[in-house]
Amino acid sequence: MRLPLIILATLAAASPAFAEQSPASAAAKGRITPLSVQVIGSLPPAEAKAFTAKAGTIIDKVLATPALHQPRGFSITRSLTIDSPPSDQPQGQPFLGRATMIPQMIDLEAGAKPDAAGAYMGRLEGPPLQIRFNNLAALYPNDNGERLDQPRDLPLTMTPIGGFPVFQVGIRQVILITKPGRQPYRPMTKGEYLDWLAKEIPSDVRLTPTRAALTGQQLAAPACASSRLRELFGDCAAGAAQLVRLNPDYFDKGARKGAIQLVAISTPIPGGHGHKILEPKLKAAASELDLASIQALLD
Repeated sequence: MRLPLIILATLAAASPAFAEQSPASAAAKGRITPLSVQVIGSLPPAEAKAFTAKAGTIIDKVLATPALHQPRGFSITRSLTIDSPPSDQPQGQPFLGRATMIPQMIDLEAGAKPDAAGAYMGRLEGPPLQIRFNNLAALYPNDNGERLDQPRDLPLTMTPIGGFPVFQVGIRQVILITKPGRQPYRPMTKGEYLDWLAKEIPSDVRLTPTRAALTGQQLAAPACASSRLRELFGDCAAGAAQLVRLNPDYFDKGARKGAIQLVAISTPIPGGHGHKILEPKLKAAASELDLASIQALLD
């Protein structure tokens, strides 16, 4: 059923993405809440404490950017969740972590009251800024890295920030901060992809003729995803998405479980969430970050 245009306009106006602020609300000092930490499972307390301290330092660097330091017109809630890596990953992998910072627009007209420091909590949530720690699948939403052998499309690359790679993941951008010379994924060859398909979908009639048509050198070449059902491989040179596998060898063997070795910072792409007030602030914070100093903190 189609809704009348006047109803659609009313719904849009009521949405936080289209919300406006009064000058007084926009100028109001925003509160930054203390970091809320949740540890899932029975993780060693000393390691969880070390992880929390390092993650907190990185979160503080984000909040120290000009766009988020001493916020005006919005508050920020922040939380950190620490969990064990997926069970099918090799033993010794470090803890996973996810930090979420949610800006909330202050609305004095709705009765917001200041705390003892004169700061206000916001009411209308904007898009979050997220940081994922030690997650090999950080480029893939809602993916903690199960099924290491599974092919994944490498997301579209965007303009680097501060020399660090940036990927477009849906309506968000993800800045990947790794140890120098390492990546949390590795290219998948055409031969490896055919082997995986033969194991997972042995009835696929394309397997035998495709393998027979490829030379040994071609089987060892990187694989790219195809947009055509009749073809297993796309043209890498024409911009087809590269197929990759997660790389469990990225992490240092024997390192502490609470060591942070990989960071991915996710912020909205301009226009992606439609929040014209808070979205630009998060985007600005990403561009203002000293990413090299975060890399230097990696264990």
